[in-house]
Amino acid sequence: GQQVIGAKALWDQNFHGQDILVGVVDGMVDVNHNQLQNNIYINPNEIPDNGIDDDNNGFIDDYKGIKLTKEVNDPMVNIHGSHVAGIIAADPSQGGPIHGVADQAKIIPAQFIGNNEGGNIADAIIGIQYVIKQGAKIINLSWGATTCNSIPNLQDVLAKASSQGVLIVTAAGN
Repeated sequence: GQQVIGAKALWDQNFHGQDILVGVVDGMVDVNHNQLQNNIYINPNEIPDNGIDDDNNGFIDDYKGIKLTKEVNDPMVNIHGSHVAGIIAADPSQGGPIHGVADQAKIIPAQFIGNNEGGNIADAIIGIQYVIKQGAKIINLSWGATTCNSIPNLQDVLAKASSQGVLIVTAAGN
């Protein structure tokens, strides 16, 4: 894919996604994966694992993004968010085979898709709003359903994001 989009030409000019925040509103992103861990956005206003909403944004311990599902993730099943994050920002210098398109960008995970590959559009909207508030200027939404284009609340959030200069990226089939 990187050859098709001409990524090497940008890398040769030292464009690697530096200072870019990308929201991944999807399934679980493995924030501890060796090729992703250095490229996960850290919320500077949150103290990890203290059980407190330190930044008063409505999310407790959102140090490395948010999880809107209640279930325990099965990392052998819920892999799509990590897959998407790797395409965007996998760091090849960390001992793995993948070279993300923007290997120095920071990923803001907002998980709304569970182990069963299903998710609630209301949670997706919360995820979109969350990553924007954290500063994402690009949001990846590699999911879809036949009715996504007819959900007024989703369309309103996407239109507002776009009017704020946020680039919305979706998979071609979605």
